[in-house]
Amino acid sequence: MTHRAVRRAYQGFFLLLFLVLLTAGRTGWIRGWPVDLFFHADPLLAVGTMLSSRTLHGSLALSLAVVVVTLFLGRAFCGWVCPLGCMNDAVSSMRRRRPAGRRSANAPRPLFAAKYYLLTGLLVSSLLGTLLVGLLDPLSLTARGIQSLFGPLLAGVGVPVFSHDPRFPGGILPALLLATVLLANLAVPRFWCRALCPLGAMLGLLTRWTPFGIRRDPGACTNCGVCELSCNGAAAPSTEVARSECILCMNCRTACPENAIACGQVGRPVPERRTPDVRGRRAAIAALAGLIAWPVIRSGSPSPKAPAERRIRPPGALPETDFLARCARCGMCARSCPTGVIQLATSEAGIEGFWTPVMRFDAGYCEVSCVLCGHVCPTGAIQALTPSAKLGQESPDRGPVRIGTAFYDLGRCLPWAMDTPCVVCEEVCPVSPKAIWTREVVIQARDGSTVTLKRPQIDPTRCTGCGICQYHCPVKDLPAIRVSAVGESRGEKFLLS
Repeated sequence: MTHRAVRRAYQGFFLLLFLVLLTAGRTGWIRGWPVDLFFHADPLLAVGTMLSSRTLHGSLALSLAVVVVTLFLGRAFCGWVCPLGCMNDAVSSMRRRRPAGRRSANAPRPLFAAKYYLLTGLLVSSLLGTLLVGLLDPLSLTARGIQSLFGPLLAGVGVPVFSHDPRFPGGILPALLLATVLLANLAVPRFWCRALCPLGAMLGLLTRWTPFGIRRDPGACTNCGVCELSCNGAAAPSTEVARSECILCMNCRTACPENAIACGQVGRPVPERRTPDVRGRRAAIAALAGLIAWPVIRSGSPSPKAPAERRIRPPGALPETDFLARCARCGMCARSCPTGVIQLATSEAGIEGFWTPVMRFDAGYCEVSCVLCGHVCPTGAIQALTPSAKLGQESPDRGPVRIGTAFYDLGRCLPWAMDTPCVVCEEVCPVSPKAIWTREVVIQARDGSTVTLKRPQIDPTRCTGCGICQYHCPVKDLPAIRVSAVGESRGEKFLLS
């Protein structure tokens, strides 16, 4: 097999593994399945989380293995493992170009330095306490796009394993972003990887100390340029190999008619002219942009102390400030939710909370004993609870984990406003004893007859905010009972040791 065939086999394997683990998170194959394995191996999430929360979540320590591999071999993760890189390669190969066009498409461009400045701005925002790297992290981007685009499509043709309903979690934007990234490859091969990927930029910076990689023998090279026709990283192998851009695709070695290119020890590192100086003026501008954007983002977000009806977090979520410092916006919690109540926020949590998980009780409700969302969260923004801990059985003094509290809108409630019998909310309330109870009253109707009604009441000391009452309320356009974040248990006494 050629190097290209071997690499494509590895890429296909890791893409399939990524999809299988993504599916495992949706279908409940949680125990024994590392469904968030790829996110644990993501150095960008690890560094961003460490800067924003001042701690390194234990599961992210696996990313050190990727760092070590990169220090020795270069950006092998980008060329052999990354699922988005595999998809970009597949779309790039769809467009057939003549040799002159291929050489032009694979030539280094000043635009390709943008990813380094983008990385600088994202890390500055993390240092200030807001983890925005998940918005453009390739693994998070791919997971969001797949669950938002391919999930509803497969559900529409009768494959329910990928989705619970034909809606886009977080709107259509995640699907459009992934589609745009893939279609951009028809103009410039691997455009995202070359120009915008912040993870690729971080790994590219580590290659300055790489002792192994692609090297060219100037004595054997005839400068024919054949190697550049198939270079996936635009690393200019016919001149000075830009190791920060090289993804070890080996295409240049296979294509070289003189066997002048090999992979091995490169000796003393050579300064690379095409690698941007991240200490330069443009990097300073990128850092300044991050500093300026941070207060703007914060000012457009709700106060962490102000409970909001629309900003309700999943059970086990950290306090809001800590939650925003850890949430990778990967969508794995929404992916794992069996009822679909967890959605990705658009306007519910403000600018800073964009694409973070919120509970949408028009889409579903929180199962009483379900704790899947915390077990698939790669950064610990949602704690990995046990069913007994969620129900308050492990420590009676703590009580159950409360997502919020339900409130009645008496002007819309059928027994209260329209003298119409209805006890749906009481019937579906899963708490024992029930948080919803009824008070029987006898009233006189307009025609003079008497009607016996059971008017529902809320016991706020028992309500956990699961939202099943709101989901099943027969008043559909705006339910007569709605859950608010009031009373949510996200304080220190609910944090796991």
